Amino acid sequence: MHMPPLTATQRAALPASDFALPATREYPIENRDHAEAALRDLHNASPADQKRIRAAIRQRYPELGNQTIRHRQAGGQFQPHPRHK
Repeated sequence: MHMPPLTATQRAALPASDFALPATREYPIENRDHAEAALRDLHNASPADQKRIRAAIRQRYPELGNQTIRHRQAGGQFQPHPRHK
């Protein structure tokens, strides 16, 4: 299930702890769908931020953050990269 993007009001209502990068309030991870979206958007972040985003997701959703992830279009499911199986 893909959630629509957060509105400005919804985003503002989230505590900083619900973001993978709390200082800048980027990459919301308040639920699994948004954590998965953050993983899909990692290519937009710097290498250092990518590490921080993965660490935040790994802490909150260990099943998502501990592997290289590929998005499978059919059904929007995530699967481990073949080398991590």
